[in-house]
Order: sequence, then structure tokens, then C-alpha cells
Amino acid sequence: MFCTNCGQQIDDDAKFCRHCGTSVQSASPANAPAKKMSMSSPPKKTISPAFIGIILAAALAAAAAVGGILYVTSRGTDDTEKVEVSSEKTSKKKEAPKEDASIPETDDTEEPPAATATKELLQDYLDTELIPQYGTANLSAQTKTFDSETVHTEAPENPFWTTSAGLSDARIYDLDQDGDEELLVFLLTEENVTLCIYEAEDGKVHQTVEFPQERCTDIDGFDLSWSLLTADGIPYLFYQELNYGLIWDYSDTNAGLYRYDGQQLYAPLVIAQTAGGSSDFVFTAYQYSPEGELLNEEVVYGMDSESGPDYSMEYYFQRVAELFDTYGIHLDSNIDSPLELDIYQNITDADDYEVLLQMEMWADYLMQDDSYFHVYHFNDFDSPIAHYRRFLAGEETVQMREGVWYYGDAQAEWSVYDIQAELANSYLSGTDRLPYIQYTYLDCGGDGVEELAIRFVGLDIYAQDDDSDCTMIITCSGDLLEVVYTCESWARSYTSPLYHGCIPSSGSAGAGDHPFDMEYLDADGNLHTVYDAEELGGIWFRRLDPDIYDTVFGSDEPNAAITHYYMNGTDYLVVQTFDDLPDPRFEEYASLCEQKGMRFVSRDEILGLIEQYAGELGIETEWLYEEELSWNYSY
Repeated sequence: MFCTNCGQQIDDDAKFCRHCGTSVQSASPANAPAKKMSMSSPPKKTISPAFIGIILAAALAAAAAVGGILYVTSRGTDDTEKVEVSSEKTSKKKEAPKEDASIPETDDTEEPPAATATKELLQDYLDTELIPQYGTANLSAQTKTFDSETVHTEAPENPFWTTSAGLSDARIYDLDQDGDEELLVFLLTEENVTLCIYEAEDGKVHQTVEFPQERCTDIDGFDLSWSLLTADGIPYLFYQELNYGLIWDYSDTNAGLYRYDGQQLYAPLVIAQTAGGSSDFVFTAYQYSPEGELLNEEVVYGMDSESGPDYSMEYYFQRVAELFDTYGIHLDSNIDSPLELDIYQNITDADDYEVLLQMEMWADYLMQDDSYFHVYHFNDFDSPIAHYRRFLAGEETVQMREGVWYYGDAQAEWSVYDIQAELANSYLSGTDRLPYIQYTYLDCGGDGVEELAIRFVGLDIYAQDDDSDCTMIITCSGDLLEVVYTCESWARSYTSPLYHGCIPSSGSAGAGDHPFDMEYLDADGNLHTVYDAEELGGIWFRRLDPDIYDTVFGSDEPNAAITHYYMNGTDYLVVQTFDDLPDPRFEEYASLCEQKGMRFVSRDEILGLIEQYAGELGIETEWLYEEELSWNYSY
């Protein structure tokens, strides 16, 4: 039959005209049963030029990896958690607009029934078909460590990728501006990333684009953003990606615009690094027609001898801005940081802009026990590591929680260099030296949200070059960085935070006096004391109670040590003798001590009591015995 409004031919059992959205329910029986959704599989749509396929694959791989944050609203959520899909109302036309036509403004206070039905159909398909079939990819922040000697032989094929699989991002949006929304889905598996676009028609959902690509395997890190923007009324998918190596060898830098025309995804414009590594970069611009025909190819920047002298950095920024301007996207060609190649920083000035995906992944060198490790960090929107990195670079400041900093609250905010200078002024006055900075990351309380541990080494507290240090732990809540823990250690002491927030400290107060303790910083940044202890040898344990000691031992120094634990309001004493036969006088000594409320226990008993009380504080037993963390140098 034909639509009575626009005259286009439609199916006999259609409820709405798929061309103009007019209701045609009168043409169908009122009690007609709903059609069961099905998914057809037309031939795969590919992008004609091989180069564009490679560029898109790299972008989609990283985009799909980070997209899981749009599904999983908190760390540790079940992979089948329901997806949150954002959609935007779009003006509907009787005819699909041409590629270069602007969309006139219309009154969209009430969405046409066809659009609502389409959106509901796609949402239902996502919820009832795709998510149960594939699950959702929970890509929360991760840190992976590999020994430098085995990272290339024993590490997984893709050591920097998460193993999570499933749907990692979804959006319902009218990508081709034909009046009906499409469903855009990124599917992540252990082998590849697949971009799928689904259309709804006549009560059925079918796939129009399926673009699978293997994951990248030869980079040490990347930054990637994937956004939806509208310029001159035309929607584009914009991506920017930077792949790099551990020695800052920027091996691949790409950016581009992508369009969906209802049948295929193609690239109107791509700016790609086509040659170079550390010193001979070449960037080339490509423009394509919807049919995949190469319309224009030009080198816009070149450091190699073949590119010639005219391709300067200034020319690169100018030409890229001119190319994007032809699509109604205005860039600033006079940016302040040309070496960062960040000409795209004001891309948000487009008429309509939404960040779909944003991800950082990088690798550090850490050293522990004279061995180097590769530590790969993978983070998403929930991760505060990006803030910590900016703090370490001097680009963000921290506040001091009351009572944790030795120098008062005269200064509200501190940069890393402010703290470094304050410590140098206090401990290294009269020299031109500064303490050097080390850092590592914690997961206090095991909630999946990182804390930054930073220490300033070389304070000369005991003697020159004694490697004494000041250790700080910094939390991130929203955009607020706060120092919640500070401890100074000198040459005869140490403080070393463990990964899940336990903080053992140890030191020396004299030849026979060895104090040590265990504190715990929970996920909320609150500090708890697990125990305070002192190991007192010989005459040193006289200080526990001089009267009892003099009564039992007099001037005779026993060949033993007593460790005094104070935990949860109770004193515990553990005896350690230094010969085969214990001193019989300890029985009397213990009896008199217990009359004053002190309790003698064995070493196994005190360990059990510590683990029990730690459990009451929310500490898992294995957290008490974790190895010391690796520290990275900050330059």
C-alpha cells in the first residue's frame, strides 16, 4: 500500500510510514500480533581504501576497549548489568537530506511516533538480544606488571589490553539523518573489536555495518578520544589517537572524521602519520567520497628529506585547520603547544559535541630489588590516575587534610614543586639540592579506585645523603586531590605503604629499642592504627614497669627480649629468649605484669589477634603480608 501523507510505498502491515512517520494503523487490524524481532545479516560493509580500514580499525580497537565505562556504573559490577544508552532527539524530514545540506530547524517538542517506535525497538533489541548474548565489558582501571626480561616472552600477546569481553559501548542516534535512529555498538572479544550498526525497519532489527579488526599488538600505550559532533547540520564521528612507545617514540598519530550514510561507514577526512618514528615524522591528509574514492591526498607535514623544506609545523597546523573548516569544524591553527600536535583541542566548538569514549593507557618502568619491570596502566573515566599524572607534572595542586602536614595550613593548595621546595627549605637549607621524587599507585581498601603514593627522598634527616624521605598518600574525589597521610622516615627507619593500604613502619630508638607499627588507610582515606609495638631487649624492657623489673631481676640483665604490642585498647607481651633454657624468673615477671592488666601471648597468638582485629577494620588477611611496592622515578 501507499502512505496517504507522502505517497511512498510501504508494507501492507506497517503501523507507521517509514519515510515520513505518519501513523497508518488504520490499514492494519487493531489486534494484529506484534512481529517477533529478527536480525538479518547482509554482506559486510567495508571501507574501500585499505589505508582507511587500518586507521579505523586502530581507532575502533581502542574505542571499544574504553567504552565499557558506559555500561558498568561502578567497579566490580556484574558483566550482565543493564546498559545505559544515551539518545538525542533529532528533527524528522519527509526526505533524507543530502550529504552537504544543512538540516533546517524544526519544532521537535513532540517526537514523531515512528521515531519513538524505532528507538524503543532498538533499545529492546539491545537489552533482550545483544546484552544476553555477549554480556558487557567491564573495563575499569587496571595495572599490569611484567618483568622486563620476560615481558616479550611470557606476557600475554596483548599485555596492555584488558581481558574483559562483551559490549563495550552503545548509542542510539540518527547517524545518517534519515529521520530514524540507528544503534551503534562496539563489541570487544579477546581477539578483535567489531563495530556494528543496526537499523530497525518493519518491526525487525537488522545489521547494516559489521567491521571486525584484530586488536593492535605492537604499541606500549595510547591516548584516544572518540566523539560525536554535528557541524553544519551533519553528524560526524571524530576520533583522535596517539600510539607511542616506552621511549616516547610516537609511532602512530591519527585523527579523522567518519560518516554513516545508511549503508556503510566511510571517512571524508583522515589526517594520519604515514612515516617516521623519533625524528622523521610525515603526516598525510586524505579525503574520500562516500563511495571510497580518494579525492585528495597531500603531505601536510614532513621532517624527512623527501617531503621538502616547506612542510613546517606552522604549515601543518594551518593546512589541517583549512581542511577541517571545509566540513564546518573550526580549529585554532595558532595553538600554544605545537610540539604536542594538539590542534584538535578546540574541536568542542562544533555545533553539537558529545564525548563517546576517552581513554589513556601507558607503560612505566619501575625498579624493585635491582630489577626493572614494565607496568601497564589502563584507565577510564572513573580512574583518578589522569589527575595524579597532572599533579606529578606540576599541572594540578593538592590540598592538605587537617593534621597530616607538618607545616600548618597557611597555604591552601600545593603543587608538587611547592612541597619539594618546602622540604628542601626545611632540611636542605644552605645547599642547592632538592629531594628527588618517586611515586607509585595504591588501591586502598580494594575498591578499584587508585591512590597516589609519592615520596621525596634525600632529606638528610640523620646525616648527609642518608636517603631519608617524606612519604605522602594522595586521594582523588571528583576533581579534588587531597593529601591524607604523611610520614617522614630517617636513615634508621622506614615507612612503606602496601598495595591495599596497609602501612608498616619500623625504626630504631636505641641499641635495644626497636619500635614498629601497622597503620591502614581505607578506601575513604581514613587512617586506622592496627597496632603499635616495641621490641625491647635486655634492660630496655625495664621501661614497661620499672618496679616489677627491679623486683624480679634486680641489677641482673636477662638474656631475652619482650615485644610490647598495644592493639585495640589492650596490651600484649611476647617473650623472645636468646638461649635454650628460658629464664625461670619470667614466670614470676609475667604473673606480676598480668596483675596490672598486661597479657602474655605466644608469637602465633599475637599474629592471630592481629589478623582478627584487622578483619574488624575491613582488612583482608593477605593484605597484611603483601610485598613492598615498586617505585617509579618522576622527572
